[in-house]
Amino acid sequence: MTGTASPVVTAAATGPLSLAASAIAVFLLLAALAPPAGAVVLPPDVAQQLEQRVDAFVDAPGYARFDVDALLDDDWYGRFDRAGQSALPPDADLDPVTRGMLLFTRQEATLETARYRITRHQRALDGDWSDVRHAYIEITRYNLAPGLHRMNVETYGEYAAPPGPELELPHVSWRLVTTGLMGQRAAVVAASRRVVEPVEASRATCLEKLPCLAMDGAGFEPGRFESIPAPATAPAVYRDAMTPPGQPEFAIATPVRIAQELFGIAAGDYDELHEAATLEHPEMVVAIDFGIAGQERNSRALMHLTSLMDDALSERWIRRLEVPGSVEWQRFDVAHPRGQ
Repeated sequence: MTGTASPVVTAAATGPLSLAASAIAVFLLLAALAPPAGAVVLPPDVAQQLEQRVDAFVDAPGYARFDVDALLDDDWYGRFDRAGQSALPPDADLDPVTRGMLLFTRQEATLETARYRITRHQRALDGDWSDVRHAYIEITRYNLAPGLHRMNVETYGEYAAPPGPELELPHVSWRLVTTGLMGQRAAVVAASRRVVEPVEASRATCLEKLPCLAMDGAGFEPGRFESIPAPATAPAVYRDAMTPPGQPEFAIATPVRIAQELFGIAAGDYDELHEAATLEHPEMVVAIDFGIAGQERNSRALMHLTSLMDDALSERWIRRLEVPGSVEWQRFDVAHPRGQ
């Protein structure tokens, strides 16, 4: 083969995972040598278009690329219950949001008081390559420990707990692009990271009228919610889906598990494309508050879905509230304006 090689993307899951397959450079190498069974090789012009899209997303101002493959070591695979029990790796079925959150929480310092803002946009290539899809994921974690400490000082004065090292942790944002590749549902094509400066964080909005650093996220009410049954979600294949581990009477789901449950609702059975959505206005936006309200372990999550494939609805809100021993699910639907 001569000339510029093309990225390899899967049309079917048929082979074992190559740990290096998540980087575009290795895509090119694989295509140049021999495409894996079940994969297709894109024409040069289509491959260039895809590469430009990926580059524009992960190389946004302030973001620096990093090597995801370096994180996929024995410790990574040791987190999964079925490691070594199948020809496919134990993380093969992870969806793009769950994979991104697992990588994020493994690499970044532990933070018990935080707000996560997660967006996901799925985009297909044009024309004859419309079956080739990529997920564009952004995960930003805002450190709310300083805000909680200020509230405790105001409430308890000299009896408030002293400041801990978590107050110094920065706000951090990751961007990842994933695609189906060689037995992986969401192989990482490229990834980048940046530190969000305090001034920027203070001005950021996580969900319409919800400031990212607001300590009272429960005060944001887009409409009247109604209770719904808990979604059917398969058990987590990774360890530590609950925290603290080994203490079920006091434990709640981790942000990773919460994000996984919400993504399952958003994607449904078929994970259809939302053609009206864009990177600037993605079809899925999630805010997860973890360890913010009160003294008891707790979480609050709110997901906003737009560009719905539904003639009757224009948007949907899903809320998840948890304290030890209790999880409540709620929904608020917004109908299409009359006449549209």
